[in-house]
Amino acid sequence: MKNILKKIIFALSRSESLYIFSRKITDYHRNENNCEIETNGELDFIKKNKDNFETIFDVGANIGEWTALVSNIMPESRIYSFEPSKQTFEILAKQNFNKNVSLHNIGLGEKDETKDFYVYENDSTLNSAFPRDVKDKGLEQNVKIEKALFETLDSFCVRNNINNISFLKIDTEGNELAVLRGAEQYIKEGRIDAIQFEYGGTYIDANTLLKNVFEFFEDKPYAISKMMQNGLKECGIYNEEFENFQYSNYVAILKK
Repeated sequence: MKNILKKIIFALSRSESLYIFSRKITDYHRNENNCEIETNGELDFIKKNKDNFETIFDVGANIGEWTALVSNIMPESRIYSFEPSKQTFEILAKQNFNKNVSLHNIGLGEKDETKDFYVYENDSTLNSAFPRDVKDKGLEQNVKIEKALFETLDSFCVRNNINNISFLKIDTEGNELAVLRGAEQYIKEGRIDAIQFEYGGTYIDANTLLKNVFEFFEDKPYAISKMMQNGLKECGIYNEEFENFQYSNYVAILKK
């Protein structure tokens, strides 16, 4: 019986269309490779916590779509929106945000510095502190390098008298770990309630692993969960099966 089953599986595995269909099912089951905020659990998470999020950091704001959405859902919250690219910030600054939003033309990172920032003129969602492998998108000739100002979250908060952050959202195309390291003091002291960070193929460009992020949180008072369509799924300790470089979002929640 086992041999017959193996033969059936082998025969099915030769079908390219069935393989593609199976991958789609796997992506849906794992909530991966879905950047639609309405269906990947992000919007649900925001709405469930709207009464708790008083101070919000949008790190990697791009042109401000996420900032605008959250600002409309939580008009009483204070939102700090960060975008290091001068070119992209010009578009961000022209948006008609609510008065609860403040815009900052800086990136958050591991230290206070000025560094190269790679800007893709036809697709700002690819902008990164690292050169991206975009040959498959035909955009390798469409990049320019800006000098961008970076600051640690810890120093920004001290300078602006921000004692606590309710929700820190990090979408920085591979620079997520650097943002966390620059917020180490606030994270160690439990002064950030919830931290959402993106994971995916951008970590390859940054020579970073999800394992590195889990290791960062090992001595911090947080529990890491994966964002799913219907809530959060706690991860526990790191498992190498997590390391697939497929787009997804994780959330570190402060242990009460």
